[in-house]
Amino acid sequence: MVFFVRRIAIFAVMVIWVDLVFANVQYANAHELPAETTEEWAWPVTGRITDTFGTRQGNHKGLDIAAPVGDHIYAVEEGIVSISSYKGSYGHVIFIQHPNGYETVYAHLSKRSVKEGERVAKGQIIGYIGSTGNSTGPHLHFEVHNGEWNPSRNNAIDPLYVLTDEQILVPTILQKEGIEVSKELETYTVKEGESLSVIANKVGLSVEEIKALNQLTGDLIFPNQVLIVEKT
Repeated sequence: MVFFVRRIAIFAVMVIWVDLVFANVQYANAHELPAETTEEWAWPVTGRITDTFGTRQGNHKGLDIAAPVGDHIYAVEEGIVSISSYKGSYGHVIFIQHPNGYETVYAHLSKRSVKEGERVAKGQIIGYIGSTGNSTGPHLHFEVHNGEWNPSRNNAIDPLYVLTDEQILVPTILQKEGIEVSKELETYTVKEGESLSVIANKVGLSVEEIKALNQLTGDLIFPNQVLIVEKT
């Protein structure tokens, strides 16, 4: 009996050790990526971030950027189109393999303008915003994989780790809307229980200014939502 209990204890310790090892590996993959390999990446679309990596109990493996139907979607870096087709929940989707070993995914498109095997340049138009597949509104679902995409998507990393500074994207959005901004911009991630008025006090803006910067028509916000604010 003592031998049996001892075996169970040893097994439990091994399970915990393995879990810690793999947790550390995943953290390293996400947070210790060589910045020089992606520092010149462009943003795939101009729009508003509506959902971020790791939400929905960790099942959301990409970045959602809302934009009007038909807006251009761009390749973030040069590469080869590995997939260009309609795939279930992704809808019209494009996969691009890049020379640095990453693979990017562009989903829910209304139309694709590149074919499998085609070489694309950074900033080239590859498709158009839509709401195909498992989508509740027009947006781009964008994924970055440190290696090839696989069904478990365990190579997925947070796109915000590898895209260029949001300030490259944000002024473009504001210019399209005719909004003038006097200061440098940054992003603010909404925390559990925060309201627009609480955030406004933190960042030194009015609620109306935050709503204008983020094209919000109401006061409803949600945890992990990314807002544009003026840098303090």
